[in-house]
Amino acid sequence: MDRFTSLPEYVAHEILKFLPLEDISRLSVVSRTWKQVCIAMPSLKLNVVPYWYNTTKQTQLMNYGDRLLLLRRGMDSRRLFIDWGVPSTEEVYRVLSWLHNAVICNTSP
Repeated sequence: MDRFTSLPEYVAHEILKFLPLEDISRLSVVSRTWKQVCIAMPSLKLNVVPYWYNTTKQTQLMNYGDRLLLLRRGMDSRRLFIDWGVPSTEEVYRVLSWLHNAVICNTSP
């Protein structure tokens, strides 16, 4: 067991909240424990802006965001931050579904 895994979950979440979603998605496949830690994160940042000109990365990140939010259904959340700077309106339904999931997860204002 590594030192990070032995931390209390709330401490791990405080550290992980500074990572971009792309890194969290990588971390979630390391082990079952990490998958659960990533799913249970009370603060989530969905930032698509860094992938403005890379539609493949945008799609991958948005798909991961969809799956993550579906797995979190019913879990309380402290914060959901969405940075949607993509000049396309084709994916607006995704943002609306993310907001819907935030309401379901009792996200604090």
